[in-house]
Amino acid sequence: MKLRNVGLIAVLAASVLAIIVYAFQRSRVIHNTGYVYGVGVEVYWDSECTNPCTAINWGDLYPGDAKTQQLYIKNVENTPCTLTLATANWSPWNASIYIAVSWNYTGQTLNPGEVLPVTFTLEVSQQITGIHEFQFDIIITATSLSA
Repeated sequence: MKLRNVGLIAVLAASVLAIIVYAFQRSRVIHNTGYVYGVGVEVYWDSECTNPCTAINWGDLYPGDAKTQQLYIKNVENTPCTLTLATANWSPWNASIYIAVSWNYTGQTLNPGEVLPVTFTLEVSQQITGIHEFQFDIIITATSLSA
């Protein structure tokens, strides 16, 4: 009977300690939602291009975090193209100093109707301060290769 009480006390003590540690963490959770726009292309969650992607919720982030998201980009124009990535409309405006978005696209040609899997990476600087929530737009633009 006493052994059970010792076990219960140990579990309660560990729980209380975990709550205290959580409450006094110096890390900040940064919540984000990003909007995705395509110019000359469409962006999807799935390779079959049935579920359009219009926003990415990167979830809760901590300083130093990096998260990835795979999307599928489809050329909806009638000519081959290459892609460029840009961001805009950062809120707060200085979030782009501490947060970066990149992709693994390497400049290859995307033919009409072709679908390309692309992994986006969002990285939060270890030095981020004063930003608790942020938003921005991702803009993917197709540039035609035809003369």
